[in-house]
Amino acid sequence: MNWNGRGRWIEPFIGTAVVLLNVGADRALVGDTNRHLIDIYKPIQHGIVSEEFVRRFLSVDGNRLLREGEDHYYRVRERFNRASDPHDFLFLNRSCFKG
Repeated sequence: MNWNGRGRWIEPFIGTAVVLLNVGADRALVGDTNRHLIDIYKPIQHGIVSEEFVRRFLSVDGNRLLREGEDHYYRVRERFNRASDPHDFLFLNRSCFKG
């Protein structure tokens, strides 16, 4: 795909945002119907969640997952099902315990 970067990039289903992030659009309109994705991207958009914060969060929970195994994964999953915290959503997507 060739795009000259002019105009507005429209991405109706952002998913992982890999396409949007790689085209380097100056102006973009993005959306998705998955409210959990929307809940993780909004704090990023507003500067509430930074790369350093996510790295630290995933490192702490990742180390705990290594120590405690599936018990920790399932605790985070239960917590996410109760509260829908976008950080837990990110952790669960990164860990994908048993596929």
